[in-house]
Amino acid sequence: MLDDKGLNYLCETAERFLAVSTVLNNMVIAQCCEKPSSRLLKHIIKCYNRLTENPRAKLALGQKMPEIVKEKRLIENLDENSKKGLKQLCELLENLQSKGDLSMQFDFQNMPQGQDMQNMEFGSLGGLKQNQYFSNKN
Repeated sequence: MLDDKGLNYLCETAERFLAVSTVLNNMVIAQCCEKPSSRLLKHIIKCYNRLTENPRAKLALGQKMPEIVKEKRLIENLDENSKKGLKQLCELLENLQSKGDLSMQFDFQNMPQGQDMQNMEFGSLGGLKQNQYFSNKN
């Protein structure tokens, strides 16, 4: 995720993106249950901000807000730079929702798993296969 090649790889398929997003969300949820690590939260925020640099990932995150945006009680454990990064993430995702830039919807509730994912079609994307939508080719 540090360079563009890694970010593009993660966002190339819905399955990869959802795997990363799920792990990040699970780490945030775990931080709510125990004494939060400001260092870990700082890196999670950086990961989310990096994901928003990819248009498809930004769209998906705007439709299904990450837990870190919802868990306001974690803010007290953050340093100033992390608070700024979280504020930037919140503003970006909230602007997406308020502007209605989420015209293409993902059905996260009924997302296929594993091999079924390879043949999945996004009906709201004009019947595009997930591989077509999440590929780097235009």
